[in-house]
Amino acid sequence: MPKWEIKMYEKVDPSGIGYLTVERVNTSKDGKNWAVRCRGGLCLSKRGKWEYEPMPSSRTGAFKKRCRFDTAREAMTAADKVKKPF
Repeated sequence: MPKWEIKMYEKVDPSGIGYLTVERVNTSKDGKNWAVRCRGGLCLSKRGKWEYEPMPSSRTGAFKKRCRFDTAREAMTAADKVKKPF
C-alpha cells in the first residue's frame, strides 16, 4: 500500500490567497530537499534574497546550494523572515 508523504506547504494571506509555497524537490545527487517559491518563478535563497529559478536542466550545483533547504522547517523559518517580493 502506498504511504502518505507531505510534498508541499502553502502560506496564505488573510484574504485566503496563497503566495508562498515550501515544496519538496528532487535533486539529482543530493536526494530530496526543500524550495521556497512564490508566484512569478522566484525562489528564496538561504541568504534571504529572491532569485529567478531556472528551468530544471539549467539549475547548477551552485544554485541548488544557495536555494535548497535541508528540511521543511528550515525553509519555512527562512520564508517567515522575508517580505513578499511583490
